Amino acid sequence: AVVSLFARGAVGFGALLAALIASMGDEALAMFSLFPKDALVLQAILAALAIPAGLLADRYCRHIIFVKKPHPIPNSHTHPCTHRVWGNIWGNLRRITWQRVLLTAGLGVFAVALISGALEHSHAHPHHSHEMAGGMFWNEEWLTWLVAVLAVGALIVSLAADPHFLKEHLWRHVIQRHLARIFLWALGALAVVAVLEHWVEARSWVSGNGGLMLAAALLAGLIPASGPHLIFVMLFADGSIAFPVLWANMLVQDGHAGMLLLAVSKRAFVYVKVIKIIIAAAVGGIWMGM
Repeated sequence: AVVSLFARGAVGFGALLAALIASMGDEALAMFSLFPKDALVLQAILAALAIPAGLLADRYCRHIIFVKKPHPIPNSHTHPCTHRVWGNIWGNLRRITWQRVLLTAGLGVFAVALISGALEHSHAHPHHSHEMAGGMFWNEEWLTWLVAVLAVGALIVSLAADPHFLKEHLWRHVIQRHLARIFLWALGALAVVAVLEHWVEARSWVSGNGGLMLAAALLAGLIPASGPHLIFVMLFADGSIAFPVLWANMLVQDGHAGMLLLAVSKRAFVYVKVIKIIIAAAVGGIWMGM
């Protein structure tokens, strides 16, 4: 949204930089699932850093022309759209589509599995350094019930959503464009971590070379997409890398917004990346040396 506003000339470079620092892409979904407490701390640090960075960028980069003329943002809709969100549940059920059947059935099974405890698992892991089941607030039972409530809410949305909204936005955008990609990248990241688990030397090398892993996190952050960065999420969840390495990668990466920004203004893309790499390398290096 902010990249679109920047392309239209509605916000400046500072707002763009602040938004790209504060956001974490699709990887946030995995982080808040695997280690919610650390993810919340990470999000808070990025948000606190984004505000002064954006203000300084507005002050010192205001004379730089990033977009010569406002860019029209392409609309994926090829037909008039009223963008209604809510429909009639009974009307939806009388004219139910296969997309609604799959969504409601999947969410229903997921919610029942959570409530019944079928998805509970043990965290007995020899190398895991992050406590996810202890404490009064950050315990797994509380999080399971929270996700169950969200699943029930999503189930209600899938039943009550307007047919166009469900088909175009929920099914085509969320399910077809994002779900499979996130699943495949997560599967690949888990496979890498599993290989490291079986090869202790490789895992020890990753754990013992924080400087190289920090450099790898910075370079990976240049990729203008969500997905590849999940490897750092999984390595942190496994206890193989330190928090500053994950923080540096999340700071430098832009998620899918990087693709749009690259198309809108290559100069702005380069400036954003250079600024974020300088911040991440300086702070991350000091942080790891403490």
